[in-house]
Amino acid sequence: MSQNIVKGIDVSSHQGVIDWDQAKKEVDYAILRAGWGNDSPGQDDEQFERNVAECERLGIPWGAYLYSYAMSTEEAESEAKHLLRLLEGKRPRYPVYLDMEDADGYKEKRGGLSRETATEICLCAGDRLEAAGYYFGIYASKDWLENRLDLSRLSRFDIWLAQWNDEPTYCGQFGMWQYTSEGRVSGIAGNVDMNRTTGYRDYPAYIGGKYEADKPEETAPIARYRPGDRVRVKGRLYASSDGSGAGKSVDGEYTVSRYLPGRQAAILIEDGLGWVREADCLPAGETVAPGVLREGARVRYTGRVYGDSYGGGAGKTVDGVYTVDRYLPDRACGVHLPAGWVPEAACTVVD
Repeated sequence: MSQNIVKGIDVSSHQGVIDWDQAKKEVDYAILRAGWGNDSPGQDDEQFERNVAECERLGIPWGAYLYSYAMSTEEAESEAKHLLRLLEGKRPRYPVYLDMEDADGYKEKRGGLSRETATEICLCAGDRLEAAGYYFGIYASKDWLENRLDLSRLSRFDIWLAQWNDEPTYCGQFGMWQYTSEGRVSGIAGNVDMNRTTGYRDYPAYIGGKYEADKPEETAPIARYRPGDRVRVKGRLYASSDGSGAGKSVDGEYTVSRYLPGRQAAILIEDGLGWVREADCLPAGETVAPGVLREGARVRYTGRVYGDSYGGGAGKTVDGVYTVDRYLPDRACGVHLPAGWVPEAACTVVD
């Protein structure tokens, strides 16, 4: 192995509430469990959001993983959606991994996975994560890598090797090595998994550079309102302009007190009654005519879907009629359908 060793940990809710200020003194990066299995909020790791926030606060580069229970490509699709939901708006500087171990025997108890099915599960998840702009990898033991996965079909993905040993004996290529589950790190109660990278790739520089290359040129949000304007509002009130603290719904005309274009809930009405989303507002006196694009509208769309509203992470091509569940009119791909983000100009309202 190269002597250019970079030291990391991987953690989950099993480590409880981590004192990241202390942990930072002893680690170079962290891989954080996002959750496990199908796309259900009940299967999100309860410490993931906090761990991400703490790593971002302290400048600790981080990646993520999801423990896979998939027995089919249909379940792999749901697991990919699980990761994408939790990663939305985040930009990890280490890979996003699918954890293919079977530590609790779940897969074995159900007859196990054939080499072909296990490989297809990795391909399915990898295709979805790469299409959304993430750097994807596979976590697996030496046995899984040598006997249970067809690595000739997975060669484009990064490998995170799990082999608890003094030195790795796996002969294939890998970017990260988990060498023990009995590490000790300040700020973490009990044991923690320890990892090393060999220095053949500077993940933060490579992945961060990829994000910058894919990022479209920023444009300033269009300012449509001014304080004192009267607006017609039909929607929910929020406690903050970031869209947090959802409250009661309102339907009527109100005066704009503050306007912060580009925020989730950009308009403060009636000197503090609450913040409302711009998509829920119209200038007073105007009405929404049939056929206007808005949240809840039905639209026909044929074309490629994207991983975010800026047009990053081009994915599969779709063709059909969909319900708009989110609308950000100032973005390059500001219409969100169940399939992903799409450009407004390519949508045709059908109701």
